[in-house]
Amino acid sequence: MKHHISEKRQPLRRTVIYVFMTSVVAILVTIMMLILLGFTINQDEGRVEQGSLLQLASSPSGADVYIDGKDVGSKTNTKRTVSVSEHTIDFSLEKYHTWTKSINPTAGQVVWVNYARLVPTVLTPSTVKTFENVANMSVSPKRSYILMQEKIDLPKFQLVDVRLDEVKTVDVVLPENILSIPSSGSQRLSIVSWSDNEKLVLIRNNFGKQVEWLVLNRENPDESINLNKSFAINPDEVVFAGKSDQRLFISVDGVVSRINTTNESISEPLATNVDDFSSLNVDTIVYTSLPNELNVRVAGYSSVDFSKQQVIRTYNVKKRPFFVAMSMYFNKQYVAVIRDNQLVVDTGAFATPSSNPELKRIFSREIPTGVKKLTMSVNGRFALIEYADKYAVYDIELDEYHQTAWQYMAKTQRSVKWLDDYIVWSDNGGILRMYDFDGANQHDVMEVTEGFSASLGGGGKYMYGLLKTSEGFELRRVKMLL
Repeated sequence: MKHHISEKRQPLRRTVIYVFMTSVVAILVTIMMLILLGFTINQDEGRVEQGSLLQLASSPSGADVYIDGKDVGSKTNTKRTVSVSEHTIDFSLEKYHTWTKSINPTAGQVVWVNYARLVPTVLTPSTVKTFENVANMSVSPKRSYILMQEKIDLPKFQLVDVRLDEVKTVDVVLPENILSIPSSGSQRLSIVSWSDNEKLVLIRNNFGKQVEWLVLNRENPDESINLNKSFAINPDEVVFAGKSDQRLFISVDGVVSRINTTNESISEPLATNVDDFSSLNVDTIVYTSLPNELNVRVAGYSSVDFSKQQVIRTYNVKKRPFFVAMSMYFNKQYVAVIRDNQLVVDTGAFATPSSNPELKRIFSREIPTGVKKLTMSVNGRFALIEYADKYAVYDIELDEYHQTAWQYMAKTQRSVKWLDDYIVWSDNGGILRMYDFDGANQHDVMEVTEGFSASLGGGGKYMYGLLKTSEGFELRRVKMLL
């Protein structure tokens, strides 16, 4: 027999149903949010605790993922929540070396393990181009081109396009009217750096006791510029201003200014009494000063928008090592300073003409003596400290310090180079070798000749290096993506 619900009870029933459905949705949303925030149930202790979310990726993708030796059942690229403790991550892919990393995440932390570059177990070099001689070799910032110079006294270069499988070359020659003609002796041309857009190349020309700076336009060599002649200056040092190809910072007798090649203008001095400097962005430099009469040296920075240079730290130190480097990482500014054998890293609000600095010390450590150089990586995450026999990295994101000894010793000391945002390489001992930023996952790639550049090409498909043979120089490559 059918029972009818009275009109008085119907609203009550609907209310109960709505409350129940809303509660279920709220509970499900809460559970999903807790999962996204890394909360899991500790089955051993019977309680809910917040873990860490791992974002896992590799090149190439499709590698099996193991955490603490257990297959997680998914392949890269993927993500996984883990407990707050030390974990070992392995990426395994057929025909490639297993990639391994140890991590120690904190509660609620998102750890991006998305930089693994898997290396084939078999690497077979092949020659793509030969040269009778090579004096200089330089790779463009985005690894699209390699600029080769066969003779140091000739303004002739070969531009090697390594963007695709087929390697193409074209001659690039500086116009004769660009160069000064030495009254005696010969000129010595060297490749210094590229503009960020890979269009221009800064060339240094030494002849006798004189130095001139040339900006080579690889697309239209006739539009190349002699900075000394155009601006009536004799710079000691020149660097591109940030990512600009039209503005450059110049140093003349310790005074740093910015020039604009479009309208041939020179700014007011950004800083004086400068010992060493680098470009932070198109407007700003970071520098160390020479000691004053009280043997005080300054780590500072300055901008074309400032009326005076800004002091980060002052130190009573006469000689090197004294280095400073600055970077932006996720919209926060960081500065690293090395004085003697002490590394410190600060962040916060830096001084401006209208405000005082509010810096917070986030890292301090005594480091080995013998520092040769301090720089920040292009992505802003790492402070790189260079030695003759090793390198060290402070990782801003993970607040970790790693020190790695070179596997082979170099005949001549050169600056450390980044293969990408997370991997450095060396050609010490005539072996091109890869190192993760923390020294993990090291691999010998191929035999090369020390002192020349190496690069990824073809979208990371190949690794390029240069080898001197009895018949000349070979530009060689190995396949990194099978």
